Amino acid sequence: EAGHMVPMVVARYCDAARTGQTSVTNWGTGRAIRDWVYVGDAARAIVLAAKGQTEPLCDGTPINIGSGTGNTVRELCEVCQKLSGFSGEVLWDESKPDGIARRYCDVARAQELLGFSAEVSLEEGLRRTIDWYRDYIATNFAGTP
Repeated sequence: EAGHMVPMVVARYCDAARTGQTSVTNWGTGRAIRDWVYVGDAARAIVLAAKGQTEPLCDGTPINIGSGTGNTVRELCEVCQKLSGFSGEVLWDESKPDGIARRYCDVARAQELLGFSAEVSLEEGLRRTIDWYRDYIATNFAGTP
């Protein structure tokens, strides 16, 4: 499986719930930690940066946009399972890689220079994404299993 984790996990659980699958298999152990930020929050940060007029914004130093907190892959999958309504068995294929153990952002510069901090929680962002995905599937793939 290739792709970005959140869309893959959302599709995996939503499709499993929709088609009545009895199990879902996730890669790795689920212990890897990532920093996920809702797209609306990320877009707001970009707008704040574009509107900014301060010299530090133009010095070439990166500004990390994220939640500033980490969640495990297992937490992501558990929330997707709950919100999608998938009631089957959840399996973990530990022969597959977890990737880097911890990857999340230091968002201090975004807070300092842009006044930015993420507003949408992981669960709320996933709820919105799952709602969008279900609408997309219903509109574009009606009648497809």
